[in-house]
Formats: sequence, structure tokens, C-alpha cells
Amino acid sequence: MDIAFGVFIILLGVAGCILAFKYKPASAVVNRDNNSSQSIFDEIPSSNRKEQLKRASSGQTVTLIGESEKAIQASITLYEMFQRQPHAPWSRTGLVSKVLALAGGIFIFKIPSQEAGKPVWFKGREISSSGLGKFYKGSSDSAGPAKKFHQNDQTKPVPYSLPKNLTPGVTWEVVDIGTFDADVEGETDNIISGDRLYFVTSKEQNGDNWLIYMDARKGEAKGSGGLFLLEPFEPSVEVSDLM
Repeated sequence: MDIAFGVFIILLGVAGCILAFKYKPASAVVNRDNNSSQSIFDEIPSSNRKEQLKRASSGQTVTLIGESEKAIQASITLYEMFQRQPHAPWSRTGLVSKVLALAGGIFIFKIPSQEAGKPVWFKGREISSSGLGKFYKGSSDSAGPAKKFHQNDQTKPVPYSLPKNLTPGVTWEVVDIGTFDADVEGETDNIISGDRLYFVTSKEQNGDNWLIYMDARKGEAKGSGGLFLLEPFEPSVEVSDLM
């Protein structure tokens, strides 16, 4: 009887294992099909979504809250550069910014919000791509807003209005200027790998919008650069999916 009872217990255990495997929840099964898409946000806390978006690459797709899925056309890394004196070699400061060019003409920026400020996220669209370099720089007789900001050692915001009726009735303030070298994965006409870009960051004086101007100068850049009208963007709550 003891041997028979032992055999019965072993058979009962085997049957239990078979049933458990058969009715295992689908969520617990690992999908190893390389052709399938799996959200990298599935089990990632929202606080880490910024890090995932920083590492997003061309070919992935992003779903923004309230919008349809957008393909990432280009993932752009921007290295801030500096010169110790005019005509000296350029060197990296160690500050790295990020741009994602999405289908539909949407751009996501992670860039400092002011001189020596912490990087913040913005989302928006290009509103112009040419003819503004001279405006921001100005001339020897009349300094433009970016040059004025440089002349005050980048310590005091410089108010200005855009020409060409680009943002009628809006007063902007220059809050940061600098130089980037670009490394691009994917394709966008605005920025191409190897470009050196001179940027101007501005904030709406009595509002929440921002401007980022990317000056792509001949001989230093092959992309078109552009002027981007942006708004604050919080990936941890405004990105629902990244695949």
C-alpha cells in the first residue's frame, strides 16, 4: 500500500505541473519572436521614461497622449562646444542635449532652459528655416538680440520681437546662446551629422511658449537648421508608449 500511495502522489504532482503550464497567463509568457514589437514602457516606472526617451533611436515609434503613433525619423545628439578664445580649437563642455524628429513635423527637444540651467523637455514644430541668422546676430552698428545677450555676459535676458510677422504681438527674451556639434541617427533636413550649429533659446515674456533657433551656417553645416516654436513637455506623463 505504501508504494502504491507514493506512486499516486507522484502522478498527481506531474498532472498539476501540466495543468499549470497549460493555463499559464499570457502575460507571463516571454515572446521571443524577433519580428514582434513590445513597448519598452510596459514595466518601466513613469519616472524612468525620460531616460528611455533620451536613448530612443531612429525606427522606433512614440505615442504621445492625445495623438496617434509617430515614427522617429531621426535621433539627434547635440554636444555643447566652447572656445577658450577666438580662433582657438573647439572643445566639448560635457553637456549633451537631445532632439527627436518625429513624423508629422513634430520635434522633441531636451535642452537647457537658460545659461548654465538644467536641461528641460520641449515639444513643437518648425516655423521658419532661413533668414534669421543676421537678425539674431545683428550688425556692427546695431547688435541683434543674441549678440546683446553675449555682450551682457549672458546674465540678463534680452527682449525682442521676431521679424516677418512670425509671431505677431509676442515679445520674446533670449535666455541662452551657444554652439553644438551634431551626431544624427536617421534622416532630417534640419540637422545632419557633423553640423556645427549656433543656437539661441528664448522664452515668451508673458506666456509659456519657447523658441529655439538653430543657425546652420554655410561651411559649418549641411542641414537647414530652423526656428522651432515649442511648449514645455513632460515625457513621464505625455508619452504613453515607445516601441
